[in-house]
Amino acid sequence: MNTRPARKRSFQHGTSPALPQPAKRPRRSGGVEPESIQEQILKLNPDALQKAYQVVEMSRDASKMRLGADEEWWKDGGYEEEQEHFEKRERELETLSTAIKTREGFQQGKDQSAGLDEVEGKIRVKREIIRRKFDGLAAQARALDIPFLVNLTRLHCSGSVNLERATDEEGGDSGEGKEVEE
Repeated sequence: MNTRPARKRSFQHGTSPALPQPAKRPRRSGGVEPESIQEQILKLNPDALQKAYQVVEMSRDASKMRLGADEEWWKDGGYEEEQEHFEKRERELETLSTAIKTREGFQQGKDQSAGLDEVEGKIRVKREIIRRKFDGLAAQARALDIPFLVNLTRLHCSGSVNLERATDEEGGDSGEGKEVEE
């Protein structure tokens, strides 16, 4: 049993019942489509899409050729039918063409994303190596006797050696290295 109220139709000429508005498709931020649409498109076999495109294209071309044939052919009223067939094939070609281009775009995007993920992984590894080197160098620098290094430098070079107060990452003074000028 139908529980929805029935829509009454108008019996006046020139009026028609209000058609329901089509549901609006939700907007996607940044042009990103839901994952399911992308997955559905990528599941389509690209070879099958190409073959379907070729078959429909041949059918459309044959129809186009028949429409361009001598007028004697369409005197029996087959012109309208052939025109409908031709228009239908045109729409099918457009749909298949859009599907092929969309699938290629999704595949290229997926491949580029995978390439970027790989590059990001390599960058993370290299950054970790560099961070470890810096940690080792920082440990070596903390082990240096700065006042002795200043005096040693003063003995072997002519000019002044300026040192600034060193601070750890936490912002505290290391306690070593006061400004020394010659």
